[in-house]
Amino acid sequence: NLKLKGKSSILNALIGEMYKQTGKINIHGSIAYAPQLPWIQNASIRENILFGLPYNKKFYNKVIEACCLKTDFEQFLSGDLTEIGEKG
Repeated sequence: NLKLKGKSSILNALIGEMYKQTGKINIHGSIAYAPQLPWIQNASIRENILFGLPYNKKFYNKVIEACCLKTDFEQFLSGDLTEIGEKG
């Protein structure tokens, strides 16, 4: 089992958040970066999932099922309409 060290450092260097002192980096192709900085809107869970898109019950339920969120919603009195954020 190979254990890699410095994974975050190399990613930060590739996106320009960290600068190398020596050596070079070759990139063949393109790079996409999606940071893992969680945040939520002061709105319902459903509104946070939809993120401004219109509510489509059939598609929404597929997403909830795929993410295994149904049992989580059952714990809240208002289900996915529960307000989260500063008010929730």
